[in-house]
Amino acid sequence: MRVERPAAGHRPRLPGEGPAGPATHLASGGSDAEDAALGADAWPHILHALHGADRTP
Repeated sequence: MRVERPAAGHRPRLPGEGPAGPATHLASGGSDAEDAALGADAWPHILHALHGADRTP
């Protein structure tokens, strides 16, 4: 399964995480909103992988 959001940066935020702190040596791109949306899209798939095939994303 591939989860993508072209406007997200390199630091998706998973549900419950706050905004990422400022990077001092890397440019991550994206916005806090798109990074959070990417993390929310990916979260069900992460849970599925952790819990096994008995859960449906």
